[in-house]
Amino acid sequence: MLDDTKKAVYDLICEGILKYGCPPTVREMSKAMKFSSPSGVVNHLKIMVRDGYLSHTDKSARGYFPIDFMKRVKESLRITQDISTEDLEKHAKL
Repeated sequence: MLDDTKKAVYDLICEGILKYGCPPTVREMSKAMKFSSPSGVVNHLKIMVRDGYLSHTDKSARGYFPIDFMKRVKESLRITQDISTEDLEKHAKL
């Protein structure tokens, strides 16, 4: 279970992905959360990665992604691919 601060960081990451197509940087999150330094956000992010809420891509300024969010995106892409394949097969038969 996420505490209020971690939930706010998590929501900030999801909002960034939905609004801009990518998660915010650690500095952007720190500024939005009004932390005095990025290390406060980094500590929360590390705990969320450890607890399985986020995945982290090393050496990327925007490398934190919600795990369930990525699952939903993958499922959405899989559904889109299935529909596209079916449509192509229908049009090929005509």
